[in-house]
Amino acid sequence: MSQSSAQTTTRQIRCPPAICVTLLSLMLATNAFSACSLEKYAELPVIMNDRQPTIEGSINGTPATFLADSGGFYSLLWADRVGRFNLHLNVPPGGFTLQGVGGKEDTRVTTIQGFSLRGLGGGVLHKIQFLVAGQAPTATDGDVGQNILGRADAEYDLGNGVIRLFRPSGCENYSLAYWHGTAPISELPIRRTTDLEPHIIAPARLNGLEISVGFDSGSTNSFVSLKAATRAGFDPAKSNGNVSGKFAPIGAREFEMWLTRFDDLDLGGEEIKHVRMMVSDAVMPGDFDLILGVDFFLSHRIYIAQSQHKIYFTYNGGQIFDLPVAPSAPAATESAAVAVDESTTGSPEDGAQYMRRGAASAARGDFPRAIADFDAAIRLNSDDADSYYRRGLAKWQIHQLPAAKEDFDQALKLQPHNVQWLRMRGVLRLATHDDEAAAADFDAWARLIPEAGNPDLEIADIYADNDRFEAAIHRLNGWIEIHARDPNLAITLNDRCWFRAQWGKELDKALADCNAALKLEPRAMETLDSRALVYLRLGDYDKSITDYEAALRRKPKEVWSLYGLGLAQLHKGRQVEADRNMQKALAIDSATAERFQRIGLVP
Repeated sequence: MSQSSAQTTTRQIRCPPAICVTLLSLMLATNAFSACSLEKYAELPVIMNDRQPTIEGSINGTPATFLADSGGFYSLLWADRVGRFNLHLNVPPGGFTLQGVGGKEDTRVTTIQGFSLRGLGGGVLHKIQFLVAGQAPTATDGDVGQNILGRADAEYDLGNGVIRLFRPSGCENYSLAYWHGTAPISELPIRRTTDLEPHIIAPARLNGLEISVGFDSGSTNSFVSLKAATRAGFDPAKSNGNVSGKFAPIGAREFEMWLTRFDDLDLGGEEIKHVRMMVSDAVMPGDFDLILGVDFFLSHRIYIAQSQHKIYFTYNGGQIFDLPVAPSAPAATESAAVAVDESTTGSPEDGAQYMRRGAASAARGDFPRAIADFDAAIRLNSDDADSYYRRGLAKWQIHQLPAAKEDFDQALKLQPHNVQWLRMRGVLRLATHDDEAAAADFDAWARLIPEAGNPDLEIADIYADNDRFEAAIHRLNGWIEIHARDPNLAITLNDRCWFRAQWGKELDKALADCNAALKLEPRAMETLDSRALVYLRLGDYDKSITDYEAALRRKPKEVWSLYGLGLAQLHKGRQVEADRNMQKALAIDSATAERFQRIGLVP
């Protein structure tokens, strides 16, 4: 084994009459409203990249990209990015441990002499301290948290690609969802935030039970804690769609996730019936029961009124919660009592705004609307390479592969040395069976990446993911020859064993690779699973069963091991045990049998 949606909901909006009033009508009704003013002191352009809202800035004059994280209590630089800025690290007095959903991690601190964010005024801030921890989840260099975003009121208009910061005056008794037009407003009280408790936490109700909700734009998905879900009637033993994963940059612990349906989620008057959500046993910082992640932020326009200790939001349209696994039954179309009032968002004024709005639409899966915005951005600026590339990605998602390739070609004509774009065009060319051109893109990409980045290992994974096992093995051969003492050698030997096992060829070499990897790391569950598949291919079913059982003792819900064990047990005539293990695998991931069939292994 390598180490490498839909939902059925019915939305109802209950809006107190005192709230469902436009600011204009309030102003006409009373002269007192003239005392309420919002001073916008920052407008941060936001681009969605890999489902993360990113903002641009600089560190000591070097361009930098940051995750805009409403759930981050303090601004942070990823430990593996610090070297490019030549920063000095110090240990905080008395030490400091950062708690993330993936666990705890020790931190360092650094002082940036010159820091800036695009849209946060024109000046450079001096001697700004950042914490240093974690590994970069994407191409970002760090995380801008509540010590910057939470000092005043913040509006998260991610659907239009912007975060606005306000200083209100005289607005204590007014709804601050100034944009809402005819759209109903939901309102929740939030706890008072402090430097020690900066999380944005509000009450809500799940299946009628009161829960605490954290608003976290830095989380790629919304999810319910296992503890709260259990109180609301969830039983993990009866849930399908169980997966394991690690989606947090802080902490190394893997955790389990389940998909389940709740009868009712009530968020400040926005009531969602029969909602499917993820449940996770991850550690919840800030004592949250439910984290509302970037999927919720994209489907809503949100105003966090620190000045009033309230949060206001309106629904943008589209799917509220993005789910990684499709439901087991066909999903009905989501119905909503609220139509989106386009007049509240306005039209972009330049190509960059169209591009950001298109990126937001693509992030929430509305690819036709995203393509329309990228079209507009390109009409306004025919040299906008980023919009060509993003339009190509959107077309790829709706299976317009030739058109997607044309956009990638144009983007790379404008920026021929963009490593990410070369990589993605190579993957697209594999999908269209143009393997020779794909190899040329991968070679060009590898030449642009430092050897320390091990590009051949990533290229090998891409080939294997596309069932080009021979090409994947060829890439690993060259790397292994010159990295005999590399710390990644055991993992890479296992990868080559795993690719050969799936390919079903060179099985003697596969067995030698797995044995060599286990000599380096004897307890590696992934390598035991790989060797078990090799033995299954070779017809040595007793040894296959032994390795699968050893792998499952370390990771009991690994579907490849469960299903493979079932196949080996079938060959030994152990029908009852085999059926039980294969059914366990299919209950966790219904596509498991398909994956085995694809490599030629069926009951």
